[in-house]
Amino acid sequence: MRRDEIKEKGKEHKELMANTRYIWLKNPDNLTGNQQLRLSELEQLNLKINRAPA
Repeated sequence: MRRDEIKEKGKEHKELMANTRYIWLKNPDNLTGNQQLRLSELEQLNLKINRAPA
């Protein structure tokens, strides 16, 4: 899902999504402060990956 969204949105989106794989996969309770901040920023963008079923 993450890769499809990157292809669909282009280069600018690719830079935004760089190094976010484990943020999406990790248990939210175990995220570091930086990861929590990054996840909240990504969630505000209303991305498909945020709505993907687990």
